[in-house]
Amino acid sequence: MIDISAIQAVHVKIEDDTLYVDLSDGRTIAVPLAWYLRLYKASKPQRSDRPLRFLTFKEWLEQRNL
Repeated sequence: MIDISAIQAVHVKIEDDTLYVDLSDGRTIAVPLAWYLRLYKASKPQRSDRPLRFLTFKEWLEQRNL
């Protein structure tokens, strides 16, 4: 069984309309950038200029009610 409370985002990449998150357990999640309206509406320079706040995978799942 995977302890999802220990999984963290280790790298984030934004391409076109997709947000890619590499997880500490080796998996990569790709989600529509539209799920994060601030990032979706931001210009490319704004996206790369601001550090992203990373959530644990458990927090991410809870926010999505998964």
